[in-house]
Amino acid sequence: MKKILLLIPVLCILAFQTVNAQLEQGNILVGSTSTMNIWGDHSSDFMALGLSTNKYNGSDPYKCIAFNLIPKAGYFVIDNLAAGLETAISFWSEKNSNSDSKESQLGIVFGPFVRFYYPLDDIYPFVEVNAGIGANKYKYSYGSYDDEEGESIFMFGLGVGAAKPLGERITFDAIIGYSNVSWKEKDEEVNEKSTSGTIGLKLGFTIFFIK
Repeated sequence: MKKILLLIPVLCILAFQTVNAQLEQGNILVGSTSTMNIWGDHSSDFMALGLSTNKYNGSDPYKCIAFNLIPKAGYFVIDNLAAGLETAISFWSEKNSNSDSKESQLGIVFGPFVRFYYPLDDIYPFVEVNAGIGANKYKYSYGSYDDEEGESIFMFGLGVGAAKPLGERITFDAIIGYSNVSWKEKDEEVNEKSTSGTIGLKLGFTIFFIK
């Protein structure tokens, strides 16, 4: 009986180590999230694609498609602390159902991120910091008329979240945080710059490759 009682805490320790093996130094994480508001005035549904029909002041209906996706890959430099690179991709397109009017916008940002986990028994709270630079391209067409504008982008963000293990190598992640995005016109004759700050929710999945 005494041996069994002594064995119980040992098994608990081993179980705890197995649960948190994903977060050990030398492991690699690969994941993807989608956010409810990344930049601009348009948002997407969870993990990639949103479709809608809009009307403006009784106008003809506009069909809209929008998505944003943030894939990332990181390396655990020490236990619980991962650093790596991520890419934020956002696309929006809107077309008039009864004319040749069409607008679209594509933005891509690339940069580093750092994530620190504080693992508990069945959930892993974490803090994440990210930054990036990239470009945003806007297009408008109506019949034979075409217009195109380009902007450079700088973005940084800070968020807190939690990862829920769905198995030994995968977690479901939810992050709430603040993102600041700055746009600047690429046209040298137009010296315009704008900044936007957003509090948003990110949802996604992370896969761990254990050494």
